Amino acid sequence: MTEDIIEDTESEPEELPDESITELEENDSEYEDDLQELELEEEQTQELLEASSNIGSISFTTTDLRTSQTISFKGNAGKVQMIIFGGISSCGNTNSVLDTLNGMVKSVSASSMNIYVFDIVGNSTSDILAETGNLNSMIRVANYNANAATLRQTCAGAVGLGSRFTMPFIVYVDASGNVYDSSTGYVDADKIASSLKSGGINITVGAMQTLYVTQYASYSYAYQILNIVNEKRAEQGLSALQMDKELLEAAMQRAAECSVYYSHTRPNGTSCYTASSKMNRENIAAGYVSPEDVMSGWLNSSGHYAKPFQYGNQHIHIHMEHGARMTQTTGMNVQTLLPVQIGRAA
Repeated sequence: MTEDIIEDTESEPEELPDESITELEENDSEYEDDLQELELEEEQTQELLEASSNIGSISFTTTDLRTSQTISFKGNAGKVQMIIFGGISSCGNTNSVLDTLNGMVKSVSASSMNIYVFDIVGNSTSDILAETGNLNSMIRVANYNANAATLRQTCAGAVGLGSRFTMPFIVYVDASGNVYDSSTGYVDADKIASSLKSGGINITVGAMQTLYVTQYASYSYAYQILNIVNEKRAEQGLSALQMDKELLEAAMQRAAECSVYYSHTRPNGTSCYTASSKMNRENIAAGYVSPEDVMSGWLNSSGHYAKPFQYGNQHIHIHMEHGARMTQTTGMNVQTLLPVQIGRAA
């Protein structure tokens, strides 16, 4: 889903419609919402593509959404800067990158680099805060205003980025304000570490380890959720989803992984979509005691609500793991022992 975007005015921030950008749908190239399309005027696009790779002249103030404090951005800050433009809370790629980055920067001094994250989609502040509440304080979740929009456009011109790109758009800037590297879409810990190393920031990505997780799978709960999903789809005139066995096993694996590291990023640092080539969306939840409870939580969250109700969906995978907080589990419970690959930044 792409729409024409009205460019910024001098006094108003760039406003992107919610439906203009969605998270990356892996292995689902037929959907246009795999990409964010920003329609720039032809003259402006040409101007951007001819832009200098130096953003040192850009300077502005904005607000840190988590602290409500005013923060200053300077293109030539005298240290390495990592700037992330994405869809916080609504883009799986952006959230996965933030989760990965959060584990990496624990060993980095805030005096050695700046990290700015801008939500360019227009998600609500409450949704953004819910997604970023546990991030390291050196990751600044900044308000996306008109000046930040100019920064994004200038960075896009500096790297020759066209009008279509997959979120997040990440830019790496040296101490003098020179853009020395960039990426679009999901990137893993190794890529982030490599880009930062090019700027003089050394982060060691931890070696892979294997942890075996014992869990109890409730297939009856999984099928109850499937029934609820199909009831809601029927209300919208959509066809019923079918349970896919391969995806069901992938969901079991993801549940085990989420018990170790609760994120759309797998404990080995890769995207959740690598669990199965069939995957293109994922909802996760914890702390609920019944299928009705977890579905209520998802249905009341706009981003989670949309995933089971896309027209192109045909299959679904559901897995529920229960432990001390899910003692009401009934039906067919199967104990399983699953390997979880762990590779976080050291």
